[in-house]
Amino acid sequence: MQKKFLYGNHLISRNKRGNIDTVLAQEKVILETSVGSLVPRYSLDDQSRKKESPVKFYKTGELKSVPLESATEVATPIQKIQCELVTFYKTGSVWRVFPLDGQMTGYWTEENEYKLASNIDIPTPLGILNVKPIYLQFYETGELESILFWPDEQIGITISVGEVEIHKGICFYKNGNIKGFEPVDEFSVTCPIGVLKVFDPDPNGIHAERHSINFYGNGDVQSVITVSNQVKVTADNGACEIFSPKIVSSYCKEDDFFISPLNIHFGEKTVTFINDNGPPLSMDRSFHFEIADYIPNKPISCVGCE
Repeated sequence: MQKKFLYGNHLISRNKRGNIDTVLAQEKVILETSVGSLVPRYSLDDQSRKKESPVKFYKTGELKSVPLESATEVATPIQKIQCELVTFYKTGSVWRVFPLDGQMTGYWTEENEYKLASNIDIPTPLGILNVKPIYLQFYETGELESILFWPDEQIGITISVGEVEIHKGICFYKNGNIKGFEPVDEFSVTCPIGVLKVFDPDPNGIHAERHSINFYGNGDVQSVITVSNQVKVTADNGACEIFSPKIVSSYCKEDDFFISPLNIHFGEKTVTFINDNGPPLSMDRSFHFEIADYIPNKPISCVGCE
């Protein structure tokens, strides 16, 4: 693959091993890949695209990512999709496909990019999901792993508790079971210690692999984030402790407060309250768990800083 760039006036950088690290293509080159024939970007006349879009390689020489000269229909493991950027595993299997590859600047905003995005009917273990994706991510073996949505996107999915509206993204296991998602609104789910209200009012990050509710491969709840519940834990000897969300001062105004959610993780026979950095607690007869509504002791003025 690297030999394709040894002819012509391409701008090449190499790593300490002598292998090509990145290439800024200066003329048309055709690369044969697992998703079809790709032409790396070599022209720079589109103000909505990134000024410098190099082809990247792994340190050991394998192709890592290819920004495309124009939107190209690539053969992903689930269907053909028009893309402007494709990334690969070292084995050559496709990792991520990006329908758009714009550069956010004062001239070209996220809103501009979103308007260019198109809805795609994506075959998933839940059926066809019609959404504008930032990217689709695949396991090395070809199964769909996750979809990252554009910020304004919301879609409905049906799970064991009923219809849930989600945003941000969704992630799957290889067997097709849901790994995690981000609900638009609070909803209740049965967990190993009882029914908890799941919601993160301020989910951060531009990824689709972390969520306010996550599941194990067999469908059991692995972790949840809540701002509406507190958990009272009572030991056999009568000692008790309450785990709850926290009230935090706003970074913007000292007199404004927001809720820092309670993050709860469930092991095979344990529960861990992440926020308090405490040890895993056994869910056998040593402890009794009582879930109640969390009522803030201060007026909440914001979710975070805007």
